[in-house]
Amino acid sequence: MSNAFLGYDVAEIATSFSVTNAVTGFPGSNLQKQDPGDYYRTTSSSFVVEIQLSTFFNISAVAMLYHNFPFACAWRVRTATTQANLTNGSANYDSTSIGIHKTSDWTSEIPYNRVHSWVKPATPPVAQWVRIDVTSLTGTMQAGRLMVCVGDIFANKNIFYGSGHGGMEDRGRRGLTTGGVYSTNPLFTVKKNHPIYWEAETDEELRYFKQVYKARGGTKDVLFIRDPDGANLEVQEVVPGLMDMRFVTNHVSFSQRTVRLNIVEIG
Repeated sequence: MSNAFLGYDVAEIATSFSVTNAVTGFPGSNLQKQDPGDYYRTTSSSFVVEIQLSTFFNISAVAMLYHNFPFACAWRVRTATTQANLTNGSANYDSTSIGIHKTSDWTSEIPYNRVHSWVKPATPPVAQWVRIDVTSLTGTMQAGRLMVCVGDIFANKNIFYGSGHGGMEDRGRRGLTTGGVYSTNPLFTVKKNHPIYWEAETDEELRYFKQVYKARGGTKDVLFIRDPDGANLEVQEVVPGLMDMRFVTNHVSFSQRTVRLNIVEIG
């Protein structure tokens, strides 16, 4: 099992963000929004995303989220220091053209006809430009979020053994005068709710973790992948969600801190 991944998007504040072949009313800019209900749609067989980030970043992962692309679909992710280097053979990261799905059984994993796909470079490239080519599409295709991630908090130390996800019902209950209960929102959905425990042995580790939390808080989305190298359950193993740092416990005798996070799925 590889170390878990937790990062956050920097494409939402990009200097430029262009997407080809969009259907009217469903523009590429919707991929920058954290609400997957605002989605990009195309009826073409391919499209290209090209992004100029606001500055140079260490790109830890690129993820296409909430999409319905067919199993035959392929994508290619490239990063570079200049726009020209994206396509002239000088990209500092090139995934090459690869299948966008990690398993052929992806249709059985889709509770709402959307899956998540990602690439994670072994060594994060320092780049300001990102290009994504998506090919072999058929019919009406759409995606709800694109994340160009920085972060990777767990690169050197994994989360505690035993971390896992459960469900959280997005509804309320109210009591009746007769003693029973009823639902205030019967059209509820069950969200993935992923608690995470992690040990910070140094002040620097804890400081970085707090910087990420400060950057995103509880209202801006993050991307959590429990096992990015081995995961083949493209919905269950990936949680684009909101982060809640519940508490930090200081273990004075051992010079360690236990960080507890809770990530609630968006979508």
